[in-house]
Amino acid sequence: MVTSSPGGTPMAATTPSSGGSCLSGWQMSPDTGKCYQSFTTTLTWQGAQDHCVSLGANLASFHSQPEANFVGATGASEYWIGATDAAMEGTWVWSDGTPFDFYNWFPGAGSYGSAHNCVYIVVPGGTTSMVDAQCVGGRPFVCKKDPIV
Repeated sequence: MVTSSPGGTPMAATTPSSGGSCLSGWQMSPDTGKCYQSFTTTLTWQGAQDHCVSLGANLASFHSQPEANFVGATGASEYWIGATDAAMEGTWVWSDGTPFDFYNWFPGAGSYGSAHNCVYIVVPGGTTSMVDAQCVGGRPFVCKKDPIV
């Protein structure tokens, strides 16, 4: 198995029943039909988003707890995801433009203040939770994109 860039977690190409497939190195969620790849390379939030965009993807967005848990099960203890409130404090958006219709904040997170404009996930006890943080720290990250049809 080969990843598409350094730091990726190797995964086999997958094909859903709908006929779409993920490139080698990407894993398809059975719940969403989207393709995900985790990277162990540590980048800032913006660096991670830029890397995802270079692959035709965005940092991962979540729209359900099963989707969040699927991504959280990829190996590392924390990953950057695509949530940010940099444009307007307290108004969270996903970098891929999808509605911010799901969140599962870690207790106390989501309101750490104006300097915490980006979000990473943690997986305490197997349930993926979101934590807001400063965007400058280096962390592993997860990209998400549509399958190849």
